[in-house]
Amino acid sequence: MARFPFSAIVGQDEMKQALLIAAVDPSIGGVMVFG
Repeated sequence: MARFPFSAIVGQDEMKQALLIAAVDPSIGGVMVFG
């Protein structure tokens, strides 16, 4: 799997928020990103 730095995500505020929430609360189970 390719690694992508968090700081390189530009203009995807909802995706960044989802990733941060998943990092803080692992009971969420993850984030599905596609597009």
